[in-house]
Amino acid sequence: MINTFSAWIAGKLLKNNAISADDLEVQIYGITAIICTALNYLILLALAIFFHRFVEAIIFLIFYMSLRNFIGGWHASSPLKCTVIGTILLFTYMLIAEFLPAKILTGLLLGGVALILIFMYAPSYMDKDYTPEEIASFKHKSRIIALIMLLIIVTSSFLTFWEYRITFQVYAGMGMFSAVLTMLPVRFKNLKC
Repeated sequence: MINTFSAWIAGKLLKNNAISADDLEVQIYGITAIICTALNYLILLALAIFFHRFVEAIIFLIFYMSLRNFIGGWHASSPLKCTVIGTILLFTYMLIAEFLPAKILTGLLLGGVALILIFMYAPSYMDKDYTPEEIASFKHKSRIIALIMLLIIVTSSFLTFWEYRITFQVYAGMGMFSAVLTMLPVRFKNLKC
């Protein structure tokens, strides 16, 4: 259904000369990826609103998405599997964050472990051939982003006047750690669903 809709949109773009016929397949793939990603996050945000955790979901997603783009990781074999598995995983990670101890060290520990694993194993791609220069760029960017994220979590520890700092730290750390969890299976085994 998503592929059909993506093909329809790409067909309209082709008909209006917004894309060339040579780019049609690439455009269909790109539109499908955008729709699936948006659908994953919309479902997660709808669940977060339902459970009164919208702000926490936004914090989680900002930290998760910022890293996921550069560290790579596991990908499902179809858009539907991506949407279903992605939503289940992201919601599960948020549930876990909900039940973690609300302590300053929780977010710092999650972010710190994520940073160490990023330095050791990122990036990790299973289905794309990147040049050594691209891999080096992803490695460099993922390390800088993770360092900045951990510095933000650490800095928030000193904002004692901010009553939500511990919630922020837990969800930010869980966002970082969750992104790393999608990277590790690819790094250790070429896993495909």
